[in-house]
Amino acid sequence: MAGACTISMSPAPAVKSKETDELIIVVGKESIVATEEGAKAAIEEAEVAEIAKGVAEFQVQANKDLAAAEPAIQKAMAALGGLNKAALGELK
Repeated sequence: MAGACTISMSPAPAVKSKETDELIIVVGKESIVATEEGAKAAIEEAEVAEIAKGVAEFQVQANKDLAAAEPAIQKAMAALGGLNKAALGELK
């Protein structure tokens, strides 16, 4: 019995090949879905970038408007600070 070698003839290679083929199909389908989702994400990213650009422009304009209005606000606050009960009574 020394040197005797037993070779098992099993359907394992055929099963493995079938499993591999099925896995290739699944991976192919998932790859298509991933590509489609990537394209959707790219479109959404461009839309978000455009919105962010508009918001930044709006912020710049709002800051300019605020800077222009601040002197008038300071004058109004100073005028309010000078009011007392007697002055308010006159207004009524």
